Amino acid sequence: MRNNFKIVSSRLLVLLVTLLLTISIAAYQNQNDLITESCRETSDPRTCESTLRSDPRSSSADSRGLALIMVDVVKSDYNNALRYVNQLIVQKPWTQGDRLKTLRKCEELYKFVLSYDVPEAVEAIEKGDKKFGVDAMVDSSRDPGFCELEFSSSKLKSPLTETNNHLHGIADIAATLIRLL
Repeated sequence: MRNNFKIVSSRLLVLLVTLLLTISIAAYQNQNDLITESCRETSDPRTCESTLRSDPRSSSADSRGLALIMVDVVKSDYNNALRYVNQLIVQKPWTQGDRLKTLRKCEELYKFVLSYDVPEAVEAIEKGDKKFGVDAMVDSSRDPGFCELEFSSSKLKSPLTETNNHLHGIADIAATLIRLL
């Protein structure tokens, strides 16, 4: 009798562990599907997926959470760009004339995104008002182009083109993820 009880309990334990693993794997696959499906709608699905998957919060995030993560990435990337601009501002030949003026304009644009657009997008997502969130991220995606325009109108080669292209792309992805809410 005792041996039968051991056999039954070990079979139940194996069954329970198998069931828990199956549920965990299914939940993980569903989350991966959400990321893949959401990113498929963006202008750059590969960047979207790799960016979201690199953030541990994405493994348990819903659509709203994914949008918030991407807005956090926009904030982080704009902060990095602003630090880079501030490094350039103190380096020759960027310390004078049109070069300095142009960098200061880009600095102003980046600060605006960080001070107004990012907080507006976060608040809009949290309140469920996706229109204002989308508008804020669309604005954020346009500002790098205005920075580039400052360089071209001053007939200067931009040291920020790669950065600005990235900022445009990541903000555009964030706008799409908010639009999908």
